[in-house]
Amino acid sequence: MAQEIEIIKKGYVKDRYTQEQKIELFKCMQDPIYFMENYVKIQHPMKGRVPFKMWPYQKEMVRAFVGHKDCIALTARQMGKCLNINTLLKLKSPDNRVMEISIGDFYAWNKLKRDYKDLFEL
Repeated sequence: MAQEIEIIKKGYVKDRYTQEQKIELFKCMQDPIYFMENYVKIQHPMKGRVPFKMWPYQKEMVRAFVGHKDCIALTARQMGKCLNINTLLKLKSPDNRVMEISIGDFYAWNKLKRDYKDLFEL
């Protein structure tokens, strides 16, 4: 069972975003690599929580996954990829709110964004 964290936004609570927050959200929606390099953290065994800096092959994989509906990746083990669609990503907003989203939900969000892009215009 996941621990409830105080900085996680409660369900059905409406927020007002500043223009800067809307622009940042739009950047993240348009470019998953920008989002990952600016908001995703990983746990390093010695350094603790560190920003996720992607290797060129990881960026290439993300671009392929986002740009194509069906992808097959032929890679070696332990190459910095995740194979389980239920793996949780922990996201932190600039105002220190944290939420968890599964990789599957993240892809569904991107599909929704792509199919109904007029809903996400600033």
